[in-house]
Amino acid sequence: MANSLLIAVDSGKYATKARYKGGDFEDSKKMYFRTKVQEIDKGLSYDIKGGDIIEYNNKTYIIGDSVSEKRANYDVSKDTTEHLVCIYLAISKAIEKLQITANLIRINLAVNVPINIYQNVDLKEQYANHINNNKIIHIKHNGKQLHLLIDNLILLPEGMADIYTNLSKYRTTKNLVLDIGGLNTTYCVYKGIVPQIDTMILANTGGNIIRSKIASALSKQYGIVIAADDVEQIIKDSFLSKNGVVMEDSHDLILKVLTEHVNEIINFAKSHDISFYNTNVIICGGGSQLLKKVLLSKIPNANIVEDGAFSNVNSFFTILDVKING
Repeated sequence: MANSLLIAVDSGKYATKARYKGGDFEDSKKMYFRTKVQEIDKGLSYDIKGGDIIEYNNKTYIIGDSVSEKRANYDVSKDTTEHLVCIYLAISKAIEKLQITANLIRINLAVNVPINIYQNVDLKEQYANHINNNKIIHIKHNGKQLHLLIDNLILLPEGMADIYTNLSKYRTTKNLVLDIGGLNTTYCVYKGIVPQIDTMILANTGGNIIRSKIASALSKQYGIVIAADDVEQIIKDSFLSKNGVVMEDSHDLILKVLTEHVNEIINFAKSHDISFYNTNVIICGGGSQLLKKVLLSKIPNANIVEDGAFSNVNSFFTILDVKING
């Protein structure tokens, strides 16, 4: 239908990812923006490079790259205003891209929840209510008023990787998913494509934790303060430099921190009776790219999903599409 939207959203601590289709478009599209949210004064201009403005519930928020790293929310919960407005922003941006102009836009939504929420009926219901299922949602996106009605809401656990977008690949194997997200690493064993609920566990070893460890180690070693906004580039470069001069041994120190972190991820799995024997290890999430070289040195047979930040949301979208369209 031209006035409806099918969208899956994976709003993580580091970034929000979405896959969607609707309007007069048959093919699905994807989007990505940073999960950085700051409440601002209502009078701020809508024309801000690297940011979108959402007005919701009498408050105004700017979201995206223009917000400082220090605004990133490290709270374990996803039941937060930051994640809510990022979900609404993903919906709004999809509506804009698909040129849907109806007065009331009907939404079919799949959204991620941490496994501790997914496993608890009461927490799932609380989170569904938080997203305002079956109520008309009134928001403004960059000054444009939108009225949304969520017809269908599916809550899906993190740690799916590309299982449901590659059914033939995984149907007959034992699969272990390590989903290294912004804050947490989610573990789940699948027998074929069936998740084993008792193997769903969560560890506080995500990408943002890696960034904090590296900043702390470099600050301690060189007696300087590493700003949150600088850490991302330092990790990409694999060294610390000042005034164009590479700090001695900084590369080795960064590698040491990354290696210790990967060992922690692996040991956590083993301590919870998760076996790596005769198992297809699938590693996804944005944090997997930070750790790719070290992960492969420790788990040579690992399948690190290309474009791993989107692997969960691609599976979410596949499930949603089948549920709604058959």
